Amino acid sequence: MIWLKFNWLLASLFMVAVVSGSKPCWKKMMKNGVVCVCNSSYCDSSDPIDKVDNGKVIVIQSTSSGDRLVRKTVSTSNKPSNKKILTFRPDLKYQKIAGFGGAFTDSATMLINNVSARLRMQIMRSYYAKDGSRYTMGRVPIASTDFSTHRYTYDDNNNKPDFDLKNFSLAMEDLHYKIPIIKLANKIADKPLKLVATPWTAPAWMKTNNKLIGMGSLKGQAGDNYHTTWANYFVKFLDSYSKRGITFWGITAQNEPTDGNTPNFSFQCMGFKPDAERDFIKKDLGPTLAKHNYSHVNLIILDDNRPLLPEWAIKILKDKDARKYVKGIGIHWYLDVLVPVTVLNVTHYLFPDVFILATEACTGTSLFDTPGPLLGSWARGVRYSTSIIDDLNNFVVGWLDWNLVLDLKGGPNWVKNFADSPIIIDSKQDVIYKQPMFYHLAHFSKYINPGSVRVGIKGDTNNTKIVGVIDSGRGVVVILNPNPMVEKFSLKVGNIYIDMEVPKDSIQTYIFNLSGK
Repeated sequence: MIWLKFNWLLASLFMVAVVSGSKPCWKKMMKNGVVCVCNSSYCDSSDPIDKVDNGKVIVIQSTSSGDRLVRKTVSTSNKPSNKKILTFRPDLKYQKIAGFGGAFTDSATMLINNVSARLRMQIMRSYYAKDGSRYTMGRVPIASTDFSTHRYTYDDNNNKPDFDLKNFSLAMEDLHYKIPIIKLANKIADKPLKLVATPWTAPAWMKTNNKLIGMGSLKGQAGDNYHTTWANYFVKFLDSYSKRGITFWGITAQNEPTDGNTPNFSFQCMGFKPDAERDFIKKDLGPTLAKHNYSHVNLIILDDNRPLLPEWAIKILKDKDARKYVKGIGIHWYLDVLVPVTVLNVTHYLFPDVFILATEACTGTSLFDTPGPLLGSWARGVRYSTSIIDDLNNFVVGWLDWNLVLDLKGGPNWVKNFADSPIIIDSKQDVIYKQPMFYHLAHFSKYINPGSVRVGIKGDTNNTKIVGVIDSGRGVVVILNPNPMVEKFSLKVGNIYIDMEVPKDSIQTYIFNLSGK
């Protein structure tokens, strides 16, 4: 506890010297890099940017060496100072941004609920407040996942059929953890979150293998009693949350439908092939949602890894009876290495009126990655921002992280499928560690508003990653430099130039007016 008291004293003294309301990172060097420590009394924050003066540019920077959302103001110029010129093209407009967020899993919401009340508020403000990351979206599992302490659905019924769903009821995890934490997030955020609901499995009595795990799909065929009951289960869930003041922006037909086609799959899953998902949507789920006045909830297909595109989308969306119910395509990042990101571009141009949303990503789970948390890992943050920039540049409208928080092991996870998270809770010390992943995500979520429009940036970026948007007369550019050297550019915006000096191993956000002054 000595280091806690000493570092808290240093942070307090530093905080006094800060003129603005922002609070600096309370840094702690871990084995893999720098984390920011928060306790019940102190947590770093960054004031919102309400105004940008003409002729000025606000630059926000995070680096592997320890900068975390450090802000400075620079001036524009009439001539470029660097040979490498990038051109900001607000005339080249692409997709509208929906938002960014993370998942309200059983594990995450239980951990948040079980810390002290003041630390709980630090976590929630870090994600949802104006001086935090300003998350605007969230994912909500329908019943249990591997990130639960046990397996359950809302109508297990001792594995006996219940086609009328008379025994349907929300779980303790919903009533005590997920719903209260979602309500708190909605209270802190500027507006209620755009929530996306996702099922992992139907009750075992509905499935071909009579289990919540392993290889199994819905019994019967689309349009029969099992499929109709499963569609009604979705409605029961939406109704139950609505009665408790929580509404949903989107719902996916199934989490990772290929998992349930895999023999001996280790946690909750249910298999669909694209033609089966298509038929379930057009005969059961789509009509049932419409009948119960949920047609405004965006129905999202796939919710699985991008190598399945564009074939999965073609199979479903070329069917006009299924297509009329579908609003979006969900993608996960776990097999991104197998296919180029341009497959998203191809899918968009095949179905330009169907949005693409990145619905799940996390580190520390791959066979090629160290399992669980790596406290302070800058490289894992770079993976986040690389994915976000690549996705946005290929028509993705938003990006959802997996667990909001996890413990030091990367759980709880009933099957020990541990992972990493942007915030790690040390419950014994009653502190949290905000990881580089947290700040990489914040470079987007905090400064790119829902409704912003991605625009073009032309020029040679020299192995950096860059994306730009416009929003209400402002331009926002995020640039990632994963290289071991400083990169310098001049960004041409109309008749003026913004000189960009991007340190090695850093990410920056630039905010400026589009008036040309």
